[in-house]
Amino acid sequence: MEKLVALLVDEEAARILNLGKQTLRNWRVARKGPPYIKMGGSIRYRLDDLLQYQNEKRINPERAETV
Repeated sequence: MEKLVALLVDEEAARILNLGKQTLRNWRVARKGPPYIKMGGSIRYRLDDLLQYQNEKRINPERAETV
């Protein structure tokens, strides 16, 4: 049995990612950004998904490729 996970509204998710709510909305329309859950007309985010998304966007300058 999976444990219950607290879900965050887009305002909370935007604050965690240091983005505007509209940015998250635009990303959903463009099918990019962090994973989200849609229940009826409500959008929710899992904290683990936000942190993983943030981690995936991390750039290590010592390992960055040069073009």
